[in-house]
Amino acid sequence: GSVLQATYTNTKETDVTFIGTGEAYCGGLIGEINNSTFELLPDSSELKVDFKTAKNHAGFICGHAENSTITLPDGYTFSGTVDGNQYAGGIAGYCKNTVVNYESTSGTITLNGCNIKNGSNADATGGVFGYYECDTLDKDILLGRTYTLTGCTLESGKGYSGGIAGEYKPTYTENVTVDL
Repeated sequence: GSVLQATYTNTKETDVTFIGTGEAYCGGLIGEINNSTFELLPDSSELKVDFKTAKNHAGFICGHAENSTITLPDGYTFSGTVDGNQYAGGIAGYCKNTVVNYESTSGTITLNGCNIKNGSNADATGGVFGYYECDTLDKDILLGRTYTLTGCTLESGKGYSGGIAGEYKPTYTENVTVDL
């Protein structure tokens, strides 16, 4: 139930953020978040992440997220390479019942120049989420949002893979249409 508001400040444009080990959940800002809220405040520096050793749950913003909310400043950008071992995604490797939004309500999430790859032990690899599960229509962040991926590459050695989500698992009963 905690709320964390943070500002990320990078003092050199060429700096790359390296976080975690091969066994950890690894994200450029959050390794794991559960039953909490994370808000990256406006005027935060752009994030450049380069995970060169495969990680179990890896994403540019968060490695593993459950039952939480993540809010990024409007128009926030990130770049680099996420190298996964199990779940890898542009925003989060593994995301369950978590809402990820930009500060505005425009519903547009943009990834630019992101490389997401997963090795031979991979379960799911996605441009935005490796694994995405939601139990209610209002938490389903594949609905009512526009995803723009520009200059991104996706590589999966095994398992499910997709431009937006490697594995998409809605567990609610409403019928919906996802525009891709």
